Amino acid sequence: MNKKITVNLAVAIAIIAMTVTFVVTMILSMQLFNRTVSGVREKEIMYNKLSEMDKSARENYYGAVSYTHLRAHETRHDLVCRLLLEKKKTRMPSSA
Repeated sequence: MNKKITVNLAVAIAIIAMTVTFVVTMILSMQLFNRTVSGVREKEIMYNKLSEMDKSARENYYGAVSYTHLRAHETRHDLVCRLLLEKKKTRMPSSA
């Protein structure tokens, strides 16, 4: 049971193993890519619809929105940005 294989056979087995690995990797990568592209297309359609709705709302809204109303719906991100801008304004000397 102490059989030895030739170098050529070892190289052939290694090449077959690499080829199988490459093919399996390519198949899995293509499936992942196709799912990702499909998801991107769906998101693009959704964002286009949202853009149309936003444009329509901006074109057809004639009322004023109070500053207090905007502050009532402020998110944490909006609050941080507003506070940073106010802080920046107080640090900068006015050039009047």
